[in-house]
Parts: sequence; C-alpha cells; structure tokens
Amino acid sequence: MCTWRWMRCFVATVGFVFAIGSCEGPVLIITPTGLTNAVVGAFYRQALQADSSGAGNWNVSSGNLPEGLRLNENGVISGTPTQSGTFQFTVMAEEPGFEFRVGERVLLLTVIPRLTLNANIDAARQNGVYDEKLEVTGGIAPYSFEAIGLPGGIIFDEDTGALSGTPIQPEPGRTVRFTVRDSGNPQQTRTEDVLFIVKPPAIQITTITLPNGQVGAFYLNEVLADGGFNPRTWTIIAGVLPNGLSLPNNRLSGLISGTPTAAGSFTFTIQVEDDDSPSTSDSKEFTIDIAP
Repeated sequence: MCTWRWMRCFVATVGFVFAIGSCEGPVLIITPTGLTNAVVGAFYRQALQADSSGAGNWNVSSGNLPEGLRLNENGVISGTPTQSGTFQFTVMAEEPGFEFRVGERVLLLTVIPRLTLNANIDAARQNGVYDEKLEVTGGIAPYSFEAIGLPGGIIFDEDTGALSGTPIQPEPGRTVRFTVRDSGNPQQTRTEDVLFIVKPPAIQITTITLPNGQVGAFYLNEVLADGGFNPRTWTIIAGVLPNGLSLPNNRLSGLISGTPTAAGSFTFTIQVEDDDSPSTSDSKEFTIDIAP
C-alpha cells in the first residue's frame, strides 16, 4: 500500500502540482522466534535480526524487559538482569526508505535465579555420628553434587549433598572442595572450598575408682580423662572431698592431694570441661574412705 502527498511548486510564474510519497512494503520478519534463558547476575546478550540489512530503529513497543537489560538500536538485547521470572514483551523494527517496512514480534525471556551454594558445615568428631547437608538455592532442580578430599569415614550423597558417617581420625582442618550443578539451560555450577575439621572424641573421665586414705597420711591421686581439647578445667560439682584434701588452685588437673584430718566416708562428684567451642564435659561420682 502506498501513501501519496500532493505538493504545489512554482517555477518563475508557472505553477505545477506533483505528488510525492512512499509505499508500505512487506512486513519485516524478526528472528529468532524464541530467546535463550538468562541468569540473574550474569551478563546476557541476544542479537535480534530482521529479513533486511536496512532494518533499524529497534525498540520495545509493549511490555518490559527484565530490569538490567536493554534493547539497543541495532537490535541487541544485553545487560545483567537483576530479577528472576518470565517476561513477555514486543519488539519492533523499521526499515525506512521509499518502501517503508515494519515488523513486530512477541517474545518471552526467562531469567533463572542465580545458583548459590552454602557449604558452611559443622565440624565432625572422631568416632561420633555425623549428619550434615549442603544448602543450595536458586538454579533449576534437580541438582548434582561432588565432593573431593573428604576425611575417612565420611560418606557423601551426590544426589542430595548430604554428608554422613563416623570419622575415624582427628583432622585439624583439611580442605574439601564441594561442587553443585543444576539442571537449567544454561547450566550453572558453583564450587566452594571449606576446611573440614574432625575434632577428637568428647572429653571423658577414665578413672574408675580412687584409693582410700588415712588420717594424717599424705594423700596423692589423680582423676584422669581422655579426649577433648586442652586446657581442661576440673571442678567438684556435688558433695565434698575429705577434710584436708583439695584440687589444685588453678583447677587445671584432676589431682587430689593433701593430708586427711578426719575419718569417714566422703562421696563427691567431679566434673571436667575441655576448651572446645562449644566445650565438652564429663562428670563422675567417687567415694574415698578415710581410716582413723
């Protein structure tokens, strides 16, 4: 279809009328018909094309691009999206000239949430049952996991990111690399290196009984413990020691010493606490008979 405009011109004293105008040509065909997915926080670029090298003046005629993206005059959608979701909009291109052509296409753009991995797992304990799970958000499920460098006794589920088992020896801090991959298109991958700590067993009192004593005779025996972290702190939490006996003033050992001053049977509970964070502790009841 052509549109004509009539104009009157004068040359000297002779006037004449002529027509100028333009014709509306075939509709521009815009491709592609579908857009590749974008990812929040990742740079995105998608070039649009029309079936004419002279097409230009690209713009969004209705709807909105995701925040962070723009369509330039050359038909390129680019930028870094800041929100996830599916967005519908219409793009338009024009081909100026005698045969004026216009084209529009409705497009959908899906922006996938950014995949994140939280591998801040708790420390394990030697000979203790361990149960932890990696935290994943964003991306497209299902996910697949990988772990490199786990300590002995720890089992890793590559489908769920769960860790379980019983560590067999202490580890002051070995580096373990965790990786997660999603099922999206484009596929996202996240990797995180963490220090996996296996603490020694919780502190435990190993002394079974204490020998008896006698009034006036120097007494020296120690309650012992295994596991945990030094320094250890010893405390009488119930009952009393025999008269004349005590723990060291700094309470850093379970050494009971002194000279009993009274006969009798004395029952008490001693507790030991280690320097772990959080600390572990154990307590045990003992009886010492002091003969006259």
